[in-house]
Amino acid sequence: MWRYKRFERHWTKGADRLLTVAAEAERHYVRDCAVPPTDVTVVGNTVSVEAFDPATPPAPAVDGDSFVVGYVGSFGPHRGLETALRGIAAVESGPPEVRLLLVGDHDCPVGRRLRELAADLGVEDRVTFAGRVPFDDVPAYMAACDVCLVPHDRTPHDPRRPCRTSFTSTWRWRDRSWSRTSLR
Repeated sequence: MWRYKRFERHWTKGADRLLTVAAEAERHYVRDCAVPPTDVTVVGNTVSVEAFDPATPPAPAVDGDSFVVGYVGSFGPHRGLETALRGIAAVESGPPEVRLLLVGDHDCPVGRRLRELAADLGVEDRVTFAGRVPFDDVPAYMAACDVCLVPHDRTPHDPRRPCRTSFTSTWRWRDRSWSRTSLR
């Protein structure tokens, strides 16, 4: 690990500019790699709402009568998907039945552990592992969800600290259209 850190410090100092998608990474580069703050730019890893047409029909990934909790993204160890599975197990089902839809490449060690955990928790019949889908199909999978979540349990930029995600607003799919809801 120390070699990686040394190479990281060397290459980040020599860069004209650093782009990152997370403020935690920006703080890491400034604090741990001695990169001047003016040389780091955070470009949010967010979705263009315009890409989501309210007329998009939901993907047929789950039963239409279920309450669907969804996740779209990578299956890294810091994503907190174990928490989502445990949450589904803790919720008494239906009606409506509560289901978890996981969209992303689950053919990896974390995905295999998640499948085992779903079986151990007895919820494999309420969890759909949709796998990786083409980017153009993502809006349909999100339209199939009643709520989407980002259950990060820690950040890879500072694994000593738990991720304290705070949501100030969310986009909600309701009555066939997206609306922004403030949570403040």
